[in-house]
Amino acid sequence: MAAAPIIFLVIALAGTIAIAVKVGRSDKLGIDKAEEGIRDFDEDAHWKGGLIYFNRNDPSIFVEKQFGVGWTLNFGNPIGYLIILVPLVIILVISFM
Repeated sequence: MAAAPIIFLVIALAGTIAIAVKVGRSDKLGIDKAEEGIRDFDEDAHWKGGLIYFNRNDPSIFVEKQFGVGWTLNFGNPIGYLIILVPLVIILVISFM
């Protein structure tokens, strides 16, 4: 009876990993013919160190991560800096009052 929570945890963890791998790799499996003419802003030259996306010509604020699952900021867009700096300034002001 005590093994039931552990079994459930293992099944849930395995399912989560399987979905994350499938979703994370889905855009790298192939290109549809309908999408061949679409320009892709997300080129390797715009990634700094593979972690920071910087492209002034891309109007997106959030972009998909280059590897794995998730989103990151476009630091070439001024709003990206505001999203980082405004909460940081608020935290610092509240901390030192």
